[in-house]
Amino acid sequence: MTNTPNAGVIRTGYLHDVVNDTKSRAFCGPMAVAAITGEPISRVRDGYRFVRHGAGWTSWSRAPAIMRTTTLETEQVLRLFGYVGAWHKVPGRPTLAAYLEERTGLQRTHPTIVRVHGHVVAVSGWLFCDTFSGGEVVDADKAPGRRKRVKDVFVVTRRVPPAAHIPTKTPARTPRGEARKLDQLFRKAIKSETGAARIRVTSDGDIHIQTSRYGGWEWIGGVETVEQSLLGQNTGYLNGDTEEAAAYRAAVVNS
Repeated sequence: MTNTPNAGVIRTGYLHDVVNDTKSRAFCGPMAVAAITGEPISRVRDGYRFVRHGAGWTSWSRAPAIMRTTTLETEQVLRLFGYVGAWHKVPGRPTLAAYLEERTGLQRTHPTIVRVHGHVVAVSGWLFCDTFSGGEVVDADKAPGRRKRVKDVFVVTRRVPPAAHIPTKTPARTPRGEARKLDQLFRKAIKSETGAARIRVTSDGDIHIQTSRYGGWEWIGGVETVEQSLLGQNTGYLNGDTEEAAAYRAAVVNS
């Protein structure tokens, strides 16, 4: 007999500290979903990729970046993990601080995703989590961005069995010499696209550039996002149209 996944129960007034097991910064949609479900960022991103591209994305040379997400995508990804609910408009577009005080019913107790201007956050009871809290659960009274205006809110109302399988991509092993060459081409492409004099990749997978010897460091995105831009998928402000970017793309295709 096949085991049926357990639907679980809704934990009111509870959020998870987000586990970012990737090498790049997580954006607000995946961060909010991870805070509610407890799933790591890598798996949440795979959920968004499945919703957006279908199972076929696993055969692509690189995993597509997940940056701007829609309310429908977020609802569908939550459903993959067994969380069902609905979006509700918030009349009058109050500030986040006012909304937290005035909300009633399930919005006051259950896990929710609150959409403010160009951003989503996770709220459950008086707990809060988003990108600006660094994925850590904090008291809603101390939440960053409390003056932002609330547009609508997704309220989790029930649990259902999660999807049996969310497709993922197994990283291919690259010989050390080839990996070093790809890294060199990657850095050359970034320099040609940005005019950077120096590049720094942090242990968290963020890329910073310095355009002059005496200038400050500027963050341009995570490794995954910058890679997708150079590969011509228009996921960032790099166009990927220089000769160095073309050389990097060719090396990736042939690797």
